Amino acid sequence: EDARNMLPEEEDGLIYADKVLGLNEKFVRSPLYFALGGRGFYWFNHDGTPAQYFPMEEIDFVGYNTREGWMIIQATYSGRYEDDPQVYVTYLSQNMYGEEVKNFIAVCDSMGYELEAKEISSFPQDAFDPNEYKANLKKIGKGAKRMISKNSKFARASGGKCCTIS
Repeated sequence: EDARNMLPEEEDGLIYADKVLGLNEKFVRSPLYFALGGRGFYWFNHDGTPAQYFPMEEIDFVGYNTREGWMIIQATYSGRYEDDPQVYVTYLSQNMYGEEVKNFIAVCDSMGYELEAKEISSFPQDAFDPNEYKANLKKIGKGAKRMISKNSKFARASGGKCCTIS
């Protein structure tokens, strides 16, 4: 229920939600809510503050590992510098089960989003290392990667913390 309320008001609806580990907006690996909406992939802190966001149309590839329980999102953005015209960004989300990823990719396909997705055995270092991920984001051209704002209507009914990963 919290994940649905965290989504931006213009979002079409919640397809899937789970508690995962990922890099928050301060580049610290933290427990987060993952929410897949009709318009994109979202990660939120327990207070509803957006940690990461990838619109559907910007996603190049979804990789996942059923044995180790993780998923990566890869996207390409216009670079800030002439000598680096394209920047490849890979975001890692841990504690995700491969069968669930396959299921929600099938739902995305039925909605007209043809996401390239497959099981892979390893992820790139820049997906795991916060410093490398942050360095890649700094190379992106101004305005190329969009971010969302916190949904002003979000209020946690329980007042508790989210995302205890066991």
